[in-house]
Amino acid sequence: MGGLSYLVWLIGGAALIVLEPFIPGLVVIFLGMGGLLTGILVFFGLLPGLTGQIFFWLISSGLLISVLREQVRKIFPSLEKSELSDENDYLDREVEVISPVDGKTDHGRVRFMGTTWKARAQNRDEQIPVGFFAKIAGRDNLTLIVYGAHQEN
Repeated sequence: MGGLSYLVWLIGGAALIVLEPFIPGLVVIFLGMGGLLTGILVFFGLLPGLTGQIFFWLISSGLLISVLREQVRKIFPSLEKSELSDENDYLDREVEVISPVDGKTDHGRVRFMGTTWKARAQNRDEQIPVGFFAKIAGRDNLTLIVYGAHQEN
């Protein structure tokens, strides 16, 4: 990794922290924090070898997850995963479009239950722009199927 390996850890850690809102589970942020800690120790010369750096990152990330994850969930209850066992739990619930949704791909994103979800429009020809609201028609694994786009009044 060379003399600038601390930058790799710092940039990688920051990138993981930024990705947390897009990857449900409240784990990626702690992997990122472990990367930042590793980068800081590498910068000060306390972790010279790659094997030691990876070992420290894995151990520190694991400790952060085990110690802080439940505490963060208590502070931010909207981050807690709610089981949607019955389709009636979420059908016709309104979601905010945060990335353009269309009926041909799963690349759109909506905000629902405190996190973001992949989304696809129910109608193949429909396109729903950012800032609009839609209703949930169903679910295809982890992708929400939405319809009825409208702007908030």
